[in-house]
Amino acid sequence: MIFLFFIFVEISAKSYATKENEPEEFLSTEALVYKHILTDYASDVRPGRSKYDGGPIEIMLDLYLFSILGISEKQEQMVTSGYTTQTWTDDRLIWDRDSFNGLSVISTKASDLWKPNLILYNSDDGAFKAYSQETRILIGDLAGGNVQWLPPALFKSSCSMDVKLFPFDRQVCNITFSSSTYDKRDLVFKINGDVTVDNGFMESEWHLKYCPASTSVRTTESGEEFSQHTFSLYLERKPLFWILNIIIPIMLMFFLSAGVFYLPVDSGEKMTLSISILLGQTVFLFLLAQRMPETSLTLPLIALYLLFTMCMVTLSVILSVVVSNVHYRSTSTHMEVLPGWMKRLFILRIAPKVGLYRPNIEGIILPTDNKRRKAHSAANFDDSCFSADSDPADFPAPRSSKAKPLAKELKPAIEAIHFITEKLRLEDEQEMVEEDWKYIALIIDRCLLYIYSAVCLIGTLVIFAQRRMTTEDPNWMQDKLCYTCINFPETDGC
Repeated sequence: MIFLFFIFVEISAKSYATKENEPEEFLSTEALVYKHILTDYASDVRPGRSKYDGGPIEIMLDLYLFSILGISEKQEQMVTSGYTTQTWTDDRLIWDRDSFNGLSVISTKASDLWKPNLILYNSDDGAFKAYSQETRILIGDLAGGNVQWLPPALFKSSCSMDVKLFPFDRQVCNITFSSSTYDKRDLVFKINGDVTVDNGFMESEWHLKYCPASTSVRTTESGEEFSQHTFSLYLERKPLFWILNIIIPIMLMFFLSAGVFYLPVDSGEKMTLSISILLGQTVFLFLLAQRMPETSLTLPLIALYLLFTMCMVTLSVILSVVVSNVHYRSTSTHMEVLPGWMKRLFILRIAPKVGLYRPNIEGIILPTDNKRRKAHSAANFDDSCFSADSDPADFPAPRSSKAKPLAKELKPAIEAIHFITEKLRLEDEQEMVEEDWKYIALIIDRCLLYIYSAVCLIGTLVIFAQRRMTTEDPNWMQDKLCYTCINFPETDGC
């Protein structure tokens, strides 16, 4: 058994030696080029001469986007899919095309060659990788060792969100690349163009308006300077979802709260309606809190509007309490009669202007004592003749002997009638006072209905008028390359 094992090892070694030393006439042209340029090639050494007697290597970087997968306002993160095109020159990867049957381009594993070691500088997931997986690299003999690498990636970059105008906001999110190894003396970026988008680009919630590219220099605390390349995405939110599901329901609830002042006090549902609307608004506030970043320094537009509506609904609850207090006011609880100035102000002046008219108003505004006496003449029967101190001589002479005993017998009955009529008179006066207070409460309610509705409308217009962006930034004035390439892919340059 051991003998057979050694025979197998010897045969394998001879087979491997045969493949390694296979004559060149049995190799393909691509294999010959591969053997020619990669023999003794050091993938850890930067192309070009040393930094002391030569310049930095130039990296031409392009970004090609497939879609914007999502933007999280709370986490301030943007997730995009696409790939980068990294192009540079490696003078060690040169061959004579005429000597290799005119072959000018080959591909090889990315791990076989030197790469610029780019990182996603503003990565949000801590990986900092500028690519998701290794792909093959194209090597071209044109222009002396041209190398092109197209690694795909899922970019998770941080994006500082300005949610002041949410959901009518516009954001600028950057995707920044830099080298983790070479400073600007060894490696620099060269702008080749703006971001390129796929013909089937998926925008989701955002509309991509403009996507320029720029280069800059990043200085570390130790004084080292690194070249970095930034792709900026100018994004405009599509607000239809938020308008239909958040803004319109909030508006409807807000204007519904004005009905509190049209609802009769006697129904007992004023407080119920106001508090129910207030509870509904707290639900919308909770939904917004789930989307907004905790580090935001500004109050979102929709949150400002919701806060305004909640304050107004709370005010409507307080005003409803005041109106209810006026409605149920009476002489038995407050010992107050409606003042004359209040009658003149509310009943005479304000009531007609708000569409309220009370019948027989002339007899209600300023009742006099004489009118009261005439209205209750039966109650003002003079019973002084039945006083114990009255002189019998003051009475007219009776026509019969039975008159005097009859008058004394009627005195208790007349006193009872006087008591009843006086009580009825007081009840009538108290009822009249209560009706006056109820009418005043109705007038106040109607005035508050008009004022509250006007404030709701004006406040809504003022708050949402802020959604207009300033026109100082020309990037927002017109849709440039990104918009053109997405909607008209046949345009030159897309």
